[in-house]
Amino acid sequence: MNFTNEIKNEILNFQPKTDFEKEAWSLGTNIIDADSIEEIQTGLVELLEDNFAKVEKGKENLEYIIIKTIIKAAFFSSGASNIIVGDSLTKQTSHGYHLQFVLPSAEAARFLLELIAELDILCGMVARGKNFVVYISGFEQVILFLKEMEFSKAVLTLENENAMRAIRKQANREFNSAQFNLKKQEETAQKQVLMVEEIEKLIGLDNLPKPVAEVARKRLLNPELSLEELGAELGLTKSGLRHRLRKLEEIYSFLIN
Repeated sequence: MNFTNEIKNEILNFQPKTDFEKEAWSLGTNIIDADSIEEIQTGLVELLEDNFAKVEKGKENLEYIIIKTIIKAAFFSSGASNIIVGDSLTKQTSHGYHLQFVLPSAEAARFLLELIAELDILCGMVARGKNFVVYISGFEQVILFLKEMEFSKAVLTLENENAMRAIRKQANREFNSAQFNLKKQEETAQKQVLMVEEIEKLIGLDNLPKPVAEVARKRLLNPELSLEELGAELGLTKSGLRHRLRKLEEIYSFLIN
């Protein structure tokens, strides 16, 4: 599922309640028009001057409401995300967390960047072709942005996705570790088999000390067994098996040198 659609669906449920919120929404949707940025800046100043007395807690709270409304409208018009949410523990999803606003001018991008920064959210700006991109990256900053915008469903979705990614990452680590250990086990067993075969050619296994010969024959017949499984077949502890294998290696080294 594309996370951009989820955010925009949630924005659709946002209904500006007051006249100044409706005006702020209009300013935000017009931000993609490269020729209107000065008009938007002027409109923001006028909104603050004309309405701060109407809002409880005064200008500071009004500014906060207007900024959030403009940003919501701007994301609806020009926002996108690289985040793809998985629907299972095994489904591959996107890497990282990234939201962006694609804008037609540097002035519009700087204006929006300053508004987002007013909410204490870290964001950046970069030129991309003929456009300018304002971006928010990393789980912590993206989740902070979603909370500030009051996108409660998107917050829950992203927190769940972050937890799922952690589980997938741990599962992949464990799988890769198991694969590495299996490969190492197979390589070790193959070396031991080759060593036993060479000893058989040079002096014959019957000429080995009986405990060592027993291990050599068992390994030759069971190249697929791990050390633990080989020890169990012989009724030996790990240390006991390792001791006999070291003896086998010493004999092999002596013979080939």
